[in-house]
Order: sequence, then structure tokens, then C-alpha cells
Amino acid sequence: QNGGCICVLMNTVKKAQEVYRNLQQVIPDEELFLFHSQYTVARRKEIEDECIAKLGPDKSQRPKKLILVATQVVEQSLDIDFDFLITEIAPIDLLLQRSGRLHRHANTIRTPELRSPELLVVLPKDDNYGASEFIYYKLFLERTREVVLSSKYIHIPEDIPGMVEQV
Repeated sequence: QNGGCICVLMNTVKKAQEVYRNLQQVIPDEELFLFHSQYTVARRKEIEDECIAKLGPDKSQRPKKLILVATQVVEQSLDIDFDFLITEIAPIDLLLQRSGRLHRHANTIRTPELRSPELLVVLPKDDNYGASEFIYYKLFLERTREVVLSSKYIHIPEDIPGMVEQV
């Protein structure tokens, strides 16, 4: 409502496309982007460049509001910064990697509600991890779930080694 740049990170292209379509119906007037690995190389580069222009270290084009629905393509190598991140469960090392896209750039103006970096991990109601089980070992997802549920706050970087070791 008050603005913010948010990433919704899904583990599969199909799920990202589904979330994107649903968001288009609910909030059609918002700045909404979809970024995944199945675009052509040229289109992927265009989207990547646009993400860096809007969410990179140069804040001159940073929008007041933006939602990026993406897959693992934003997990590494992109110097982009989000105010809030929603992610499907993944092995703990990848969740921690994803959290590195939160509050990445100093002096970014953020709304009061988003001044603290927050990562919301979406967990299944039961032990069915759906298509994520085709990407990641179910055992890692289960152990990550246990660690996530037992940790209200994660302090980075000091909690990383212990959490990874636990999983």
C-alpha cells in the first residue's frame, strides 16, 4: 500500500507463471514483472537489464512500487535489492543466498514498514513439496523446514554456518 520493491521467488517456471497470472488479476495496475529461465537469451537479457536499472545500485530509476515474480535466475550474480522477499522453501543454503537480495544497497529509501529486511518462506501444509521435490532432495527440504520453523529471526552472517550444518 505504501510502496516497496518485492520479489516473489518460486522454484519452478510453471509456479512462477501461475503466481504472476494471479497477481495480474488482483493488482493489474502495479508494476509487475516475470523473470525465469525459459525466456529466449535475448529476452532474458532485456529483463535482467531492466531489473538492474530499477533495482540495482543506481537508485535513479527505482520505482516506488514493484513486484518481481521470479525463479532462481535472481538468486545469484544479479546486484539487485528488494525491500521484502517471499520465497518457496528451498534448501537452507539457497534460502540464505536468496536473502542476500534483501536490503543489499545502502541508503535505499524504504517505507517504514519495510525498513527491516524480511524473508517470508512459504511452507507446504504437509510434507508434500510438490514440484520442488524434483529440483531439491526432499530430505533437505524437510530439514530446512524444521530449521525455519524453529527460527523466528536469522542473523546474517553469524547464523549461516550453524543453520547449514543443522540441515
